Amino acid sequence: AQHIDKVLLFSHMEMPVRDVQRVLKQVGGTLDRIDPAALGGLLSPWLNRSARQQVVTPISADGGISRFLSTMRSRAGAAAMFGNLANAAQQITGFSLAAVKVKPRLLLSAMTDYIAHPKTFAEAVAEASPYMRERLQSEVAAMSDDINAILLNPSLIEKGQAWTMRHAYFLQTAVDSVMSPIVWTAAYNQALEQGLDHKDAARLGDSAVRETQGSTLPEDISRVESGNAFVRIFTQFAGYFNMQANLLGTEFAKVAQAYGLRKGAGRGLYVFVLGFLAPAVVGELIIQAFRGGPDDE
Repeated sequence: AQHIDKVLLFSHMEMPVRDVQRVLKQVGGTLDRIDPAALGGLLSPWLNRSARQQVVTPISADGGISRFLSTMRSRAGAAAMFGNLANAAQQITGFSLAAVKVKPRLLLSAMTDYIAHPKTFAEAVAEASPYMRERLQSEVAAMSDDINAILLNPSLIEKGQAWTMRHAYFLQTAVDSVMSPIVWTAAYNQALEQGLDHKDAARLGDSAVRETQGSTLPEDISRVESGNAFVRIFTQFAGYFNMQANLLGTEFAKVAQAYGLRKGAGRGLYVFVLGFLAPAVVGELIIQAFRGGPDDE
C-alpha cells in the first residue's frame, strides 16, 4: 500500500511541485524583501506537505512512539465526536462564516435550490469540482480501504476498528455534505457575476469552502496544525478555530488596506458580527440547549 501511494504521488505531484519550486526561486528575492519568513516558514512547508500528502512530520527510529501518539489522538477525537449531536448542530454557524466571503442573498438562493432538489444539486457540484467530489464522496479513503483489504486481509476485529474510525464523524460529515455544496454554489455564482469563467469560478468555490468550512487535507491546513505526533496532541480540534482566526485576520487586513480603519468601520463591523460574534453566541446557545441550560448541573 505504501509503495502504491508513493508511485501515485510521484506520478501526479512531481511535476507540479517542480513547477512551483521554479516559481518560488524566481520570486524568492522579492518575497524576502516583503516578508523574510514567507518562503521558509510558510510556502516551503506547505509545498512539502502537499508533495508528501502527510500531516504528521515523521521521526525516524522513534520506536513506534509517533504511531502510538497518533493512534491515541485519532481515537480521542473519535470518542469525542461519535454521535455528538450538539457539535453537529453547531456546524450551522458555518453559514455565518460563509457570509463573510459570499453575499447572503446568494447563500439563500443556493439553499433554496438545494432544498428543492438535494440529490441533483449535490451531484452537479461534485461534477463541477474534483475537490468537492472528494469532499462529498471520500473517494480516496474508500480506495485506501479497498487496497488494505486486498493486500493485508484484515481480521474481523481490524475491519470493525477501521469501520468505526472511518464513520466516527458521521454526523459532522452528514451536516457538511449539506452545507458545503450550498456554500460552494453561492461562491461559484458570485464569481460568475463578477465576470469569471467556469474554471476560475469553481476554484473560488473550492476556496470559499476551505476558508469558511474547514479542511484537514495536507495542502489545506496551516503549519501550526502539522508537526510531529507529540506536538499534534496539543492541537486537537484547533483546526476549525485556526481557520476562523485566519479568515477574520485576512478580512480585517483587507478592510484596513482598501478603505482604512475609519472608512472601513462598517465592513469591519460586518465581518466581526458574522465571522466571530454570531458563531460564538449561536454556538453557545446550541450547546446550552443540549446540556439543559446554564442552571442544569
